[in-house]
Amino acid sequence: MQAKQDETGQWWIIFRNGNRTRGVVKNCALCGEEFVSHPSKHRLFCSPKCAQETISREPTTRPCKRCGLPFRTRQIAKDFCCPQCRSLEVRDVRFPQPNIDASPSGLIGANNPRYSQDDLGRWWYTPLNVPDKSASRSRAFVRECEECHSRFLGNIYRKNQRFCSRKCAAPYLRRTVEVLEGPSHPSWKGGRIKRKGYVWINLPGHHSLAGKGAHRRYVLEHRVVMEGVLSRNLEPNEVVHHKNGIKDDNRPENLELWSHGHPPGQRDDERPHCPTCTCFSCK
Repeated sequence: MQAKQDETGQWWIIFRNGNRTRGVVKNCALCGEEFVSHPSKHRLFCSPKCAQETISREPTTRPCKRCGLPFRTRQIAKDFCCPQCRSLEVRDVRFPQPNIDASPSGLIGANNPRYSQDDLGRWWYTPLNVPDKSASRSRAFVRECEECHSRFLGNIYRKNQRFCSRKCAAPYLRRTVEVLEGPSHPSWKGGRIKRKGYVWINLPGHHSLAGKGAHRRYVLEHRVVMEGVLSRNLEPNEVVHHKNGIKDDNRPENLELWSHGHPPGQRDDERPHCPTCTCFSCK
């Protein structure tokens, strides 16, 4: 692998198989000289000699760039005491958070045993039933609810949490989510379905659905047809009978109103007979 520069001044990393990729120009952390590095490699020194001199140096004490705690290291370019501080610094640079007070007073979730606060005021999230909690904990953060503007604790498993509770999230969903009903719904099939042979039609405002819940929207078609014939509403004890026994034949001439229940099927005199029938109903 070697580095070459083209006519435009762009550096390229040439591999043994002939492929190439763009190189990145960096400055050595020890001597300050420029060198070309692969873009995906975190290379800090121009040569192994500079890297070896850094390793053989005496460790120095410096403050952490994130938490301010002193730590000892031989590396020149190391600014953080631990990987957690480095990841939090990268997160704040890429996704800046608002300056919110992290004191436990009035903080939703501060009494949760999974959250704890150290001497520096940092919040930590620790899963329950973990033997070594200090090794498995992760940083928690304080956010402000977009609905009630109260402060609450969040963790890495809920990075996109915007509300402190479901109660605050419900008004936002009602304002933003469009409720599709009727023909605008993707599952709309014309408002006419068949159950156990009977035809049901979509009539959300029908009087028989009052007090049965907002989810009830279908009524029997033969009862609606009979109400149109009688020009009045049917009583709960009134039953509509199909003369020919076909449950989905809701023509007005095929319907008959009963004031009480009746057994299923047809009357004997309503059944079709052949011309030579000698049953008692034809006598």
